Amino acid sequence: MELTSEDLTTTPFGTGAVTRIGGLKDGTLQLEFHQDFAADSVDDVLFPLLGTTVTFLIVPTSETVGAGNPSYAGSCLVTTYSPFASATGDLATLSVSWPVSGPVTRSIT
Repeated sequence: MELTSEDLTTTPFGTGAVTRIGGLKDGTLQLEFHQDFAADSVDDVLFPLLGTTVTFLIVPTSETVGAGNPSYAGSCLVTTYSPFASATGDLATLSVSWPVSGPVTRSIT
């Protein structure tokens, strides 16, 4: 996941240096999948989500959420889905990059 903030210039006239503040925040959720076409697997879950906004929760490890393992939650718009993204003979994988919609929250509890 990548989170960004707009760079807004606030430099008044007559100042010899640029001043800035952070503006609106934005983000992109990037995920890698091993493709699977079985019932209740990757293709069966992702295909109907195309064009919809879905919630996500990311935790760095399988350990309990805490100060050293925070969780990040938000929503993203599923804008692309490529069910066949690998070459013949390769492991069937796919990468997605979906824009975040709304705020992302960080939790340590």
